[in-house]
Amino acid sequence: MAATLAERGAPAQTVREFWEQRVAATPDAPFLLHEGATETYAELDAAVNETANGLLAAGVEAGDHVALFLPSGRDLLLLELGLLKLGAVMVPMIDTLTAPEIEYVVENSRAKMLISDPAAIVPGAAEPPPRPDLGPLDPMAIMYTSGSTGKPKGVVQPQAGFASAGRAVSGRLATGPEDNYLCTIPIFHTAGFHMLVAAAIACGARLTLIPKFSRTEFWNQVRASGATVGIVMPAQLSILMTAPPRPDDREHTLQRLATHVRPEAFCERFGVDVVTVWAMTEVSGMGTMSEPGAGPVPEKCIGTAMPAEAEAKVVTAEGREAAPGERGELWYRHPHAMSEYFRNPEATAASLVDGWVRTGDLCAADERGAIYFHGRIKNVIKRAGENVSGEEVEATLVAHPEVAECVVLGVSDPIYTEEVYAAVSLRPGSAVTAPELDAHCRERLAAWKAPRYIALAEGELPKLANGKPDRLTIRAAADPASCWDRAASKEEG
Repeated sequence: MAATLAERGAPAQTVREFWEQRVAATPDAPFLLHEGATETYAELDAAVNETANGLLAAGVEAGDHVALFLPSGRDLLLLELGLLKLGAVMVPMIDTLTAPEIEYVVENSRAKMLISDPAAIVPGAAEPPPRPDLGPLDPMAIMYTSGSTGKPKGVVQPQAGFASAGRAVSGRLATGPEDNYLCTIPIFHTAGFHMLVAAAIACGARLTLIPKFSRTEFWNQVRASGATVGIVMPAQLSILMTAPPRPDDREHTLQRLATHVRPEAFCERFGVDVVTVWAMTEVSGMGTMSEPGAGPVPEKCIGTAMPAEAEAKVVTAEGREAAPGERGELWYRHPHAMSEYFRNPEATAASLVDGWVRTGDLCAADERGAIYFHGRIKNVIKRAGENVSGEEVEATLVAHPEVAECVVLGVSDPIYTEEVYAAVSLRPGSAVTAPELDAHCRERLAAWKAPRYIALAEGELPKLANGKPDRLTIRAAADPASCWDRAASKEEG
């Protein structure tokens, strides 16, 4: 595929260089729309400088790791851009983590400071803070993502990944200054920060920042803001489709959305072009995307690699590149993908091979390089846009004194893509109940990680010859309708 103009020849830049270049080019253009107010690029830059100088006065220096525990919104955006102006390394966290989860991230990331209240940072002067001595490949962020090996891993993203992802997404979506990016996904995630905030900056567009997605407010927010493009999770499309049809379903400004699948019923009902996309934290928000305006895409197709200098290939279990149509693991290479998993050389060595990121996703490619997604190789559950580590949930359940063993997996869900299902074997004589196990998990894990379904097995779980749980048999027998369901329990209560 030919590179778009936005993808060609752009130099690697730090976040500060990328942002300040845009501010200098279009200072008076509107940028941020948030809670009914609009700020130009120059106005927001002044607020970012005030935040950066406040952080500087609070003791933050270039290279410091600073954890952020705030909801998505303008305050978080100012802190993120303020830290990056100073050359500090931001460690954004999901705002629903429990105390043990927060403690783990802060300790593992070696954060110098945790900011959970923006009022704790007293704004400084609106002048630019001192320019740090750092380059495009120096660390920008440590973003924690759940994998298949228990505790979340800290993905070290380079500075240049932000600009590269922004140009790639903006270029593939063919957006410009007249566009307005709708952001209803959190900006403490790579999808929100790299693929929406950076994309708007790349083309000088506006950014409508919505702190939380709402089915009842979504189309009102689109109409009020004039949003034209956005990235959403499949669960959000499914939720929007549950609203009763209205005569004005097509009366809005939204032209294009990117997500993991293209539901033709949604496109037809709302008159929106949906392109398919794949990306991950480890590749700094760059990945694959289908062509806008091309209409329906083949089933499971997630497009071709972007930006221009990116490469994607499918590798078989034997280590050779797969033939067209043959399934294997998706590998992705780009100079601004992750540099390492922080303080985790074993996981780094397993995931990075000669610059290629091994994604853990089962895919196939066709003759023209389009990628088709067929599931995950790793034990990762995709729930409403969040990654849940099956092993992390298993470790939490096994920590209960009455649990002998368990297997946690994802089961299909029409709204959330997948839900967390746990098959649990109790110790002989135990009388512990599924609601008690649920309470145990929810005290230690964010609510979206805790199993919705808990199946209490009679006796041991099915085993392989080596004594390990037979996950394939357990998966085949998983029946959410016949076990404890938190959602049904709430309805009954």
